[in-house]
Amino acid sequence: MVPRAIITTELRGDGGKRVADMNTDAPTGDRPPPSADEVCARAVQLQMSGELDGAERLYEEVLRLRADHDAAHYCLGMLKIQRGDPATGIAQLLKALDFKPEVPDYWLGYLEALLLLGRTEDASQTLALARRHGLDGTAVEEFARRLGARSAAEAGAADETGSRAARRREPRLLRRDVGKLEDLLRRKRTPEARAYAEELVRKRPDCGFAWKVHGTYLWAAGRVDEAAAAFEQCLRASPDDVEAHIKMGMLALDFLKRLDVAITHLRRAMRLDPECKTPLANAAHTALLFAICHDPAMDADTLFQEHLRVGRRLELRSSDKPPRHRNDRIPERRLRIGFVSGDLRNHAVALFFEPVLDHLTGSPALELFAYYTGPVEDHVSERMRAKMHHWHKAPANLVTDEQLARRIRDDCIDILVDLSGHTSENRLGTFALKPAPVQISWLGYVGTTGLRSMDYYLTDRHYLPHAQFERHFTEKLVYLPAMAPFQPIDTAPAVNELPALAAGALCFGSFHRVSKLNPATVAVWSSLLRAVPNARLLLAAMPVGPHRDQILAEFWRQGIPPERLLVHPHYDMDGYLALHHQVDIGLDTQPWSGGTTTNHAFWMGVPTLTRVGSTPASRLTAALSHQVGLENFVARSDEEFVAKGVYWSEHLQELAEIRRGLRERCVRSPVRQPATIGAAVERTFRLVWERWCAGLEPESFTVDDLTAVPTVPAGSADPAPVVPR
Repeated sequence: MVPRAIITTELRGDGGKRVADMNTDAPTGDRPPPSADEVCARAVQLQMSGELDGAERLYEEVLRLRADHDAAHYCLGMLKIQRGDPATGIAQLLKALDFKPEVPDYWLGYLEALLLLGRTEDASQTLALARRHGLDGTAVEEFARRLGARSAAEAGAADETGSRAARRREPRLLRRDVGKLEDLLRRKRTPEARAYAEELVRKRPDCGFAWKVHGTYLWAAGRVDEAAAAFEQCLRASPDDVEAHIKMGMLALDFLKRLDVAITHLRRAMRLDPECKTPLANAAHTALLFAICHDPAMDADTLFQEHLRVGRRLELRSSDKPPRHRNDRIPERRLRIGFVSGDLRNHAVALFFEPVLDHLTGSPALELFAYYTGPVEDHVSERMRAKMHHWHKAPANLVTDEQLARRIRDDCIDILVDLSGHTSENRLGTFALKPAPVQISWLGYVGTTGLRSMDYYLTDRHYLPHAQFERHFTEKLVYLPAMAPFQPIDTAPAVNELPALAAGALCFGSFHRVSKLNPATVAVWSSLLRAVPNARLLLAAMPVGPHRDQILAEFWRQGIPPERLLVHPHYDMDGYLALHHQVDIGLDTQPWSGGTTTNHAFWMGVPTLTRVGSTPASRLTAALSHQVGLENFVARSDEEFVAKGVYWSEHLQELAEIRRGLRERCVRSPVRQPATIGAAVERTFRLVWERWCAGLEPESFTVDDLTAVPTVPAGSADPAPVVPR
């Protein structure tokens, strides 16, 4: 079962000659080592000639060279099945399909493997999925004919032999067990369901559903490594279980800190469920976009296309025609503003939003509605509830997207504001239904929602410079004086003197969450540490266990021994801020830079060295640096990042002066002017409402001078001004 695609596609050009060279014992001289494709071609030849041991070794060598080599995954999968290891073989075939779902031979090989293993029902479902991916032709029709014949033969053999009858009874017993477990879950008899799932995985290790339920309970209990193993068992038994792929992806993202694993599973879930029928589909979209925003290899154009793809999926349920809104088109009337967020609690978003809310709640021109989608409320929620005119709870497990959209329409909301974007507890599925005539995204996310139904995105010129990022947003951009105000902690300690003056050497620092410390970030930080050999790096908020060990091992591979790293666990807010007294310069992560962490660092007198990339997520610290006049800490390449770090290590007195004055710079900067930003947001609400009343399409504009009519920024596609009141 060697794939035709490998023979016809992978061995084109001069590959045959160089493979022949690999079979000789002649000295290699200056000849370059064989490529991954050439090694794979040699493995195919060995497999076709029956030399399976040699072929397997070469396939594994190919995958060490290139983990994304789809042909090697496919051929190795076929070889494993040939050697009597179907579970591993199927897993390899699925990896090939994950990398290249457009290759027909991969689908056909997978289908043949399922049929060979007697999994006719799985083969039937996979055939339907393959056809949705565009698979057709004579070979497909021939397979469908054989599959139909096999299914009919199995159905008609009910009374042939006792052994075959036993095999027929076994699926019925399995269905009975699954049915009982489903019934317990449906009736919310959690302790019994948990115990029964645990018993079932011991009794029936081939029951994918039981493994999935068991893994879910393990995850809830905090036993994440065991949960991951359970989901892997589920996917061995049921490779196309969408929910299991989603849960495995989210687990890998949130707890295992494995972006590659998360992306693989979440992409597969989206391919298996193109119509978003799985209840967790929206969460999968969010998790996937969050994951790929952290991928250093992701460029801005590709990232935008990914967001567009998710946006289209979310809007599948919406009508092609925009909904008719009953709102009165009176430009000057009191506006009903709705805020949708799961972060109206002790969360970073609330830290930025509440100072603006303090301004908005005092405006007689606005009536404020909150649709809180978070699971719990706390003291911050109670405080913000008192500042809203209306407060509605709308968690996804109790209120569907359609129900929430209906409530928003019934409340006659004029402008609906999303404060989540593609983060947890978002309700972008509701925004896709366009329940309000004007919809705005703000604060919660570092990029576009990808929704055609979202009209505006609130930003500032430092974060998204004019005419540079409009093409990466489905929304029109509104430029405020600053995207949001920062409210420092009241108990923050005073700024101390530069530690390096006493120590004689710099201490760099990182206060980022551990999932942002990817190999690319560790590599550039290590380059800086090698260039400043007497400097050390403080790593805050480091977990205990394998994740910390992996990060320290990555530094070791880069030539940075443990004694140059000062590792600290999570602290409370007072301890976290006090830790800045040991740090001279903060180091930023790539491609997702710091936001809240950078604001806290600046307030504590610690400038942050950042490396700007092509995506919006890479610009957060750079934007804040420009607001407070720290342009000399912004680099545009890894080399410049290292050079700037070296410069500051040689100019400690200048760095000390910056530290002494940085808090005052923050006080004078736009980010510490909540009243100005609040007024700009209110002005924005009125202007976008007037455009809608006039029947005009959304357009980008700037709200810097609140006494003037905002103008469309230079470089915009349509220079028409906003209609004044």
